[in-house]
Amino acid sequence: MSVILKSALYIFLLFATAFSCTPVEQNPDDTPVSNENATATPTPTPVQTQIRRPEPANNNPVKPADNPQANTGPVQPENTNPPADIKPESATIDDLIKTLERRLIDFPRSESTRKELAVLYWLNKQYEKSKELLESVDLSKENPGYKMLLSSLSNELGDNDEALKALEEIRRDWTSKYPLKLGAPVFCSFISGYDLYTPIEDPVFSPGQGIPVYCTLGNFFCEKQKNGKMPLSLKVEIELTTAGGNPTVIELDETSWDINREYNNFVNDVYIAFTFIIPKRLIPGAYSLKVAVTNTDSKGETKKDEKSAYFQAR
Repeated sequence: MSVILKSALYIFLLFATAFSCTPVEQNPDDTPVSNENATATPTPTPVQTQIRRPEPANNNPVKPADNPQANTGPVQPENTNPPADIKPESATIDDLIKTLERRLIDFPRSESTRKELAVLYWLNKQYEKSKELLESVDLSKENPGYKMLLSSLSNELGDNDEALKALEEIRRDWTSKYPLKLGAPVFCSFISGYDLYTPIEDPVFSPGQGIPVYCTLGNFFCEKQKNGKMPLSLKVEIELTTAGGNPTVIELDETSWDINREYNNFVNDVYIAFTFIIPKRLIPGAYSLKVAVTNTDSKGETKKDEKSAYFQAR
């Protein structure tokens, strides 16, 4: 059974990483931003998952070693009979389904059996039975792959809204558990949206010049509230220093600002854009601009990331 079940879960893994649906609708208020706003585009990110079933316990007792000093008792005869509910390696999916159905009758509270049987029902195209079993299991702390399977089942049964909702929950759970990920700042000549910008290849600037700066942000808190809105709370801080050893901090007129937005749908990708003014008193040389972003959720929990970019002043 172990080989067949592994094959079944491997197929499920391939499906989970390949499944996709229509992206969530972008907030109609999203426009190119300056130093006070952030814009997001709901680009789903593929989620790779893996589900493993424990191997059946080896019922064969361990024999003592040939060393007489290691002999702790008489050697028991080997038990060559497989467990009663394990089918031979040549068992079909139908055989495995029947085996797990009998096990579920004997152990109706077994959530692991329900999950395994749901996967087999899905492989056997018994979508309604598979969905019914998964919905009877608490998936809040389970591998996201089970939620992905539930989403695919909703899609197979024609409920696209339910499939989209399940995908949004997967993305929300996934991103909230990982550290905040800030992309390196990019000096640009033009910014119009997420991944729509023109970088400056040779960042050499003059005092008083205004330079658009672009950063991406991932794995941020964006939780659905009772009013149905999904707030995003960010604090952006910048610091300018001389590059190289023993950096000196350069005083700036503005070093931090807050970004607070509410979205109607969960957003997966956010970019931060602002205009950085090169200080007029800056002498020629190499400098580093550090951007730090702190993300706070509704419970007050925070996570932070920072990145730097270098330029020359002339």
